[in-house]
Amino acid sequence: MLRRRLASLVSSSILIPSLRTKTIPQPQSLQFVQRPLRISSVNHNGHLGFDGFRAYSLLSLNDLRDKVPRKQKTRKGRGIGSGKGKTAGRGHKGQKARGSGKLGFEGGQTPLRRRLPKRGFKNPFSLTFQPVGLGKIAKLINSGKIDSSELITMKTLKDTGAIGKQIKDGVRLMGRGAEQINWPIHLESTLHGIQNHTYV
Repeated sequence: MLRRRLASLVSSSILIPSLRTKTIPQPQSLQFVQRPLRISSVNHNGHLGFDGFRAYSLLSLNDLRDKVPRKQKTRKGRGIGSGKGKTAGRGHKGQKARGSGKLGFEGGQTPLRRRLPKRGFKNPFSLTFQPVGLGKIAKLINSGKIDSSELITMKTLKDTGAIGKQIKDGVRLMGRGAEQINWPIHLESTLHGIQNHTYV
């Protein structure tokens, strides 16, 4: 027992002075060495790539905001603290609270759409023609705007101002002023699908 204690005392007396006299090395200061950029690769676009370089953009599409104030949408049924929780503004019970109400239903009485009378209809197959009289065509021929020897088409009538610019389904030829025409003219008709007509 005594030998073990003496051995421990001797070892401690030998180690402690060595620890006291031993100097702890101080950390060396960091040194930065500037290295030249090296070209690592060439991109498929033909641009040069450099080692250790990455571009970070501070602006992205999901961060774009304008200065127009907008009111947020009311989220119903998200707690009583929001003011629209629990019944979500529908009240307690009933047909309207359960969301099964029919549009236009008035509780069993005759609804408004049945109380009002029916009036007219719109024919989906109707055609709209622009009327033009023979007397107007005769005036344009006499003024020299239309050549009577050539075929008179809808484009000719439109360019000379005999009809309006908006042609929906075609032109309807009217017989007003037919006595003013004493020579044959050739007109293009669209009412019955006949290409040419000769009026004398």
